[in-house]
Amino acid sequence: MGRRPSIAVRLGLAAGALVAAAVVATLFLIYDTTVGSARDEFDYRVHREMEELVTHHVSGGSDALAIEVKRRVRDAEGERFYYMLVASSSQPIAGNLDGWPEKLELAGGVTSFNLSSHIGGLLRELHGKAMPFEDGHRLLVGEDVTERVGFERDLRTALVGAGVLAVFLALAAGITIGQNLLSRVKRMNRTIVRILGGDSSERVESSGRDDEFEELVRHFNALLDEKDRLIERVREVTHDISHDLRTPLSRMRNRLELALAAPREAGHDAEVITRTLEDAGGILDTFDALLAIAQMESGVLQARMEPVSLDELARDAVELYGPVAEEAGSSVELSVEPVEVQGERHLLAHATTNLLDNAVKYAATAAPIEVRVVRGPEGPELVVADRGPGIPAEERERVTQRFVRLDASRGQPGTGLGLAFVEAVARLHGARLELYDNAPGLAARLVFRTTDPPTRPA
Repeated sequence: MGRRPSIAVRLGLAAGALVAAAVVATLFLIYDTTVGSARDEFDYRVHREMEELVTHHVSGGSDALAIEVKRRVRDAEGERFYYMLVASSSQPIAGNLDGWPEKLELAGGVTSFNLSSHIGGLLRELHGKAMPFEDGHRLLVGEDVTERVGFERDLRTALVGAGVLAVFLALAAGITIGQNLLSRVKRMNRTIVRILGGDSSERVESSGRDDEFEELVRHFNALLDEKDRLIERVREVTHDISHDLRTPLSRMRNRLELALAAPREAGHDAEVITRTLEDAGGILDTFDALLAIAQMESGVLQARMEPVSLDELARDAVELYGPVAEEAGSSVELSVEPVEVQGERHLLAHATTNLLDNAVKYAATAAPIEVRVVRGPEGPELVVADRGPGIPAEERERVTQRFVRLDASRGQPGTGLGLAFVEAVARLHGARLELYDNAPGLAARLVFRTTDPPTRPA
């Protein structure tokens, strides 16, 4: 079997066939309406003539009818009406025809007819009515429709030609459109083949048209960009893990090797085990944080959005970290309004405690830490502000990246993932993390939109 035509060609042919059928149907309707209207007009005039003549027959008999037919023949010079009144023997009595048409037979009542007849040496087309009377006489009234028949023939020829041309043009246009669509699909396929061949930088070229195919191209290119972004995220996470976990793993190995080589002492072994467990716990915490951030950034994590009281989350975080702040010589001041947002409660609570944990670590001694929940101009806001050393303006964007720790914070415990986690939670909820100068210190503000956030990052 031969190869089937492409789908574009089939669609083009189908579309062309539909258009052609519509055009043909329209032309047929035009013909039927035009011709039908003209025929109805002719038929009405003949019918009216016949009724008037029958009235004369009813009132005065065949003689009166003959007189009226002769008068009409005399007065109808140049008109297109033809009359013939014959006796029962087919003998002509009055009229302007040579005789009764041989092909016209009456079956009783009024008979409509269309026939060709030689009149004055010319072949004419007649349309009319004929009827018999009880005395055997027969009457014919006809109208010359030669011009109308010629017009119908010319109109029919013109419409058939127009229909054939319309069918040809419709099919040609359909095939052309189909080929155009096919060329755009082939261009996408060639790009996909190059991408599968390893050239991940390839993108489908825009045609500049504002149509559905162009929208498909934009979405396809956006999908490729997202794929590249996710691959880059995997590379970054791999690099971050290898870079930031090498130190604690090496420390654990060295400690265990020294413990293995040293004399066995119960107290020493317990200390080694304790410190090793602490390092292992830190590594697990780092892995958990990295996994959560990666899942949120890639859209793998399906957050279950529900109404969450932001003020309750703030109270819970302050209740948890208040004693920790007091031990560090600071305090926490809480100021909240009843505010609800759409979000995943566990993630929002984790982000809130991360912000408060950072504030406790870097707050100045005896300086209060402020936690506020307010309704801002753009939507609900959660603010955690401290009076510590703050972060330089040029570093504030960088500290939301994974494993970024400034020189001033090297001595503090932690993984360098706290603000990166908060940033990922904010994006997942359609919110925005802002870091700004608290003069002195740092203020971190989560700004939520009033609309429902997306469940997947854009």
